[in-house]
Amino acid sequence: TESSISEALKRMRREELLEKSRVGKYLDLAIENAKKDLYAISNQLAVGDFKTLAVELSFSNDGTLKPILISLKDRKFYLTGKIDRLDVMYDGESAYLKILDYKSSSASGTFDATKLYMGSQIQLPIYMSALIENGNALPELKDKTLYPACILYFDMSGRDIKDEVNKLPEEQNFDGYKQNGIVLDDVAVKNALDKEQADGKSRIVDSRSHVLNDYEFKTILSFSKRKAKEIAEDILKGSYKVSPYKTNKSTGCRYCPYSALCKKESLTESSQYRLINEIKLKGKTDDVWSKFEESEIERAKFEESLEK
Repeated sequence: TESSISEALKRMRREELLEKSRVGKYLDLAIENAKKDLYAISNQLAVGDFKTLAVELSFSNDGTLKPILISLKDRKFYLTGKIDRLDVMYDGESAYLKILDYKSSSASGTFDATKLYMGSQIQLPIYMSALIENGNALPELKDKTLYPACILYFDMSGRDIKDEVNKLPEEQNFDGYKQNGIVLDDVAVKNALDKEQADGKSRIVDSRSHVLNDYEFKTILSFSKRKAKEIAEDILKGSYKVSPYKTNKSTGCRYCPYSALCKKESLTESSQYRLINEIKLKGKTDDVWSKFEESEIERAKFEESLEK
């Protein structure tokens, strides 16, 4: 770990940071946190059947996979990006895909259905759709039928493993290092994540995660692509109305770097925000899913695209 960070600083031409005592303590902390994260990650992989197929898997014109196409009436948008980590579980001619995204804070390392609905957390579902559609281009997935299994976040903001280091793999819990997101409601997938679940409780995925059936999972994927299309259409229209969302927990302004420029304070208090009721997939109702579902015709087109 120490050598990797030293090499990174050399590539950045910032080796002098290693010699500064003021910066040194922060580097020591970064190294210590990196060790803990790596230890947790390696042991999470050891207790399951999902194996890492790729890291920093890119979608781009010169990347491993083609860019993601968003088609409008008279224009095409191509989205590029990278998947931090792709894990796969094979079952005969089928391959179940797990996307893992590393986050530097607990706020961004948690799946939020409200943020998904507002369009600020559609990245990983779009990546999963692209994988289902184009993943057979990877040699390891050639001729396999691909299924979405998990979209998960791993919070790397640094917590203590405490006494976990001295435990056997089957005894390890790593509560503070559990992954959060969406998991397919499939026995084989759940067992592949953690072969030694205790009383049905995973040591890999936290209890706040959402377990969705096949239809619900694909509904989230389809919604995300439609939301990306809506955003692209707004960009072409030049839509730039100051209208951040607000829920009972947060606002779209919380981490916005342009909050000092938008002048929303000049608006009347009632028009500063779009008030959004929090959307919860747990204890889900038909009313909740109606926000994400599309028409039967759109659904059929999406299903067809996944089967090509």
